[in-house]
Amino acid sequence: MNNDQGTLMPVALDQLRAFDLNPRITRNPNYDEIKESIRHRGLGQLPQITRRPGEDFYIIASGGNTRLAILNELWLETHDKNYWNIICHYRAWQTERSIEEGNLDCLLGHLVENDKRGSLTFIERALGVQHAVEMYQRLNSDCFQRDLVKMLSQAGYSVSQTQLSIMSSAIQYLLPYIPELLYSGLSRKSTERLLTLRSNTERFWDKYCQELLPAPEHHVPLFDDIFALALTSFNEPTTDFSLEHIQDELTGLVSKTLNIDYNTVALVTDARAQKCNTILGSEPVPELPNISEQRCVELKHTCLQMLRFMHIDCSYTVAFLVAHLPLNGIL
Repeated sequence: MNNDQGTLMPVALDQLRAFDLNPRITRNPNYDEIKESIRHRGLGQLPQITRRPGEDFYIIASGGNTRLAILNELWLETHDKNYWNIICHYRAWQTERSIEEGNLDCLLGHLVENDKRGSLTFIERALGVQHAVEMYQRLNSDCFQRDLVKMLSQAGYSVSQTQLSIMSSAIQYLLPYIPELLYSGLSRKSTERLLTLRSNTERFWDKYCQELLPAPEHHVPLFDDIFALALTSFNEPTTDFSLEHIQDELTGLVSKTLNIDYNTVALVTDARAQKCNTILGSEPVPELPNISEQRCVELKHTCLQMLRFMHIDCSYTVAFLVAHLPLNGIL
């Protein structure tokens, strides 16, 4: 029997395999709910399967790896044949396609299906997209980022070039040091904020080392190592995530390493400074008046300076203030 999803056919459980390039790495957060639904109602959505040329078993072609794992669990628990003999939607492997092209098609199918359910973490989506991009680049050597965006869009998985860059940066700069935090479900927004923190601080670090650091003191660690050191202490589940704590750790490390004031660095790493930089497109100026000097300034001096700056006649204005305001102890 055929329908728009393929040929309906019965398949024994031991003939099925999960897709080996499945973008899901962590356990589905809805695993227990899905298991109870299958136990009491059966498979609400039949698995879509295919078979690579030369292989004896079928693979999940588009979503359904979680359901396959649950079916195996239920079979071991109950030995109920309803969990052994499964009706699936079978689509034949397109013989004109290479194995790589077919794998890419399956991977994109899994990304689309999982994205519909919103059950992948941001880093899982990023890794899945990266794998798809690498496969496409092997098949099409001369391609640009816009070609990758078009390829993903045509497969039903729309991302912008900016999103592609964020995904790539998260894998390169964050995943090696905070995998547990990312895999536990760190959101795209929080990931972007971490990457913005890194970018702003690195620009400040490079500028300071190149322009302000005395030549004999140029032997400083790589910024990548400083950032990694700041991150590794926070490789915990998202329930404990605090950008402010990471920001404080990074600020302290940069301050100590470059031997500059903590508050000077904080003007760059502070979240408000980051937001200002994003909106205005300019770097915050890392300079603060000395606090002790601020406290020593006399109010009289400050008032007169302000009035001169405003091009107001000081003698007339001071006379006015003396006549109308209680300035005892100030002037």
